[in-house]
Amino acid sequence: MEIIVKRTWWIAILVLALAGWGVWQWSEGGRGASAGGPPPAAAGGTKEPKALRVDVHRVEAQPLTEAVTATGEVRASERVELTASAAGRVQSIFFAEGTRVRRGEVLVKIEDSELRAQLQRAEVERQLAETRERRAKRLLDEETISQETYDEASADLDSLAAEIELIQARLDKTQVRAPFSGVVGLRRISEGAYVTPSDPLATLQSLDPVKIDFSVPEKYAGRVRDGQEIIFTVAGSDQEHQGTIYALEPAVDSETRSLQLRARSPNPDRSLVPGAFAQVRLVLDTRPEALLVPSLSLVPELGRTTVFVVEDGVARQREVSIGARLESQVEIVRGLEPGDLVLTSGLQQVQPGAAVEAR
Repeated sequence: MEIIVKRTWWIAILVLALAGWGVWQWSEGGRGASAGGPPPAAAGGTKEPKALRVDVHRVEAQPLTEAVTATGEVRASERVELTASAAGRVQSIFFAEGTRVRRGEVLVKIEDSELRAQLQRAEVERQLAETRERRAKRLLDEETISQETYDEASADLDSLAAEIELIQARLDKTQVRAPFSGVVGLRRISEGAYVTPSDPLATLQSLDPVKIDFSVPEKYAGRVRDGQEIIFTVAGSDQEHQGTIYALEPAVDSETRSLQLRARSPNPDRSLVPGAFAQVRLVLDTRPEALLVPSLSLVPELGRTTVFVVEDGVARQREVSIGARLESQVEIVRGLEPGDLVLTSGLQQVQPGAAVEAR
């Protein structure tokens, strides 16, 4: 009986010891898991983070041409609607449509028979007035007539001379002359038609040189001037034409916030047609050595702009100052040097000081 009691006692002690050892093992394993520790198989060392593979752009000095593009319109150097100065029936037309005419050339003649009859009558009356004036002058010298009588004869002569000048001026208005050398357009009248000063007869345009009207945003207003060259193309043709700015509007348009410019371009072959749409390129500045980076490499932040560069396999963030903006590139005027490697991908994942691998 005593032997059985002792055996039971030792068994109880052994069970309690095993239970305590199991509780200790469970608590140690839970503490390691809750602390994020590595499993026993990995507890022998640490694993280095993998470098982020990124695309880079090598900064190099290169020529930069800063230009602005704009839309414009080709205009005739001079343009006028030809009209008659006097009402009447069209007697003759002396021009062919679409042909070149010289300044002062008679283009249209209005019927003037009535005015010529008035002129002929006035000429006859003036001859008679001249005879009376000479007779009155002789009689005045002989003191046969008074000074008043002679003055009346002289006034009649002057009046007829003035009337003749008036009729001649009316006759001149029956001729429509070219005010400048140019090309006549399509005529809108026929011989025998009755016209008034408000009726257009045809257009006359001077086509060499031509004008190019275009506008640029107001931010460029201080960078344009007389004498600057432009290059432009017109719709339907890839041929480039050159022009020179010769006039600027003195104020910015308050509605479009743009500045109106006018250039002149030679047109000896008349290939530039007034009214045509023009695509204009105006060079503002040229720099032989500029540092350009892709626009997508910029990281805008509050109050500043930065880029990431690769230095010894590590990403470093630098603040930069921006100059000219091109279609897909940006000029950097401060913050980078030739040879720097600028990140162009992975900008959302990379952090300053992170390991990177350029590809």
